[in-house]
Amino acid sequence: MWTLSNDTGAAGRRGDSPLSSSRRRRKASEPPRPLFRKLTEAEAAHYQAHLLRLDSADRRMRFCGGVSDMAVIEHCAAIDWTQTVIIGCFVGDKLRGAAELRLLDSTPLQAEFALTIEQGFQDRGLGTELLRRSLIAARNRCITTVTMICLIENARMQRIARKFDSVLALEEGEIEGRLKTSWPTYLSWLEEAAGDAQAWFRARSYANGELPFRKMA
Repeated sequence: MWTLSNDTGAAGRRGDSPLSSSRRRRKASEPPRPLFRKLTEAEAAHYQAHLLRLDSADRRMRFCGGVSDMAVIEHCAAIDWTQTVIIGCFVGDKLRGAAELRLLDSTPLQAEFALTIEQGFQDRGLGTELLRRSLIAARNRCITTVTMICLIENARMQRIARKFDSVLALEEGEIEGRLKTSWPTYLSWLEEAAGDAQAWFRARSYANGELPFRKMA
């Protein structure tokens, strides 16, 4: 009978070199890579907890005004998950950023977009990636226009929107951005599916202790 040993003592590491040990220590000290994936209705609590963690300034930017904890809870409870796509950014096991894409009852199809990134995780390109993935999701659902509304002082959101050729207009003290999307193609569907598959694979790897693959003999 063959048995597998997970011994981490000296005998189990006879083939290790000082260089490989140094690489392991460096990898362990590095911050975890962000994981982008869609949320399901069963994960609504993750989204609610993320929004509640926003400080007062970021919460005001998200909702275009100061809102209470109860208002945030009511917002999450009212989400129609059949008409909403929420793409989350997980760092470790916590949701640190999210893009909410809500489909509107309109012809042609349109959607509203909102973005949140927690303090300590801003200015890392996470918002740009969330918007990029949201536009792919919108395109694949035949949405022609994505609208985002933000306060005039929300310069960060405006910078992100301009990266995607957004048309920004001043509307009654707020900035309204409109992003046009193209008709879906085989490649756009493939990109979204590949992103979903990659997220699933990484999530399962985390659940199994991030066990490394080894080359077959």
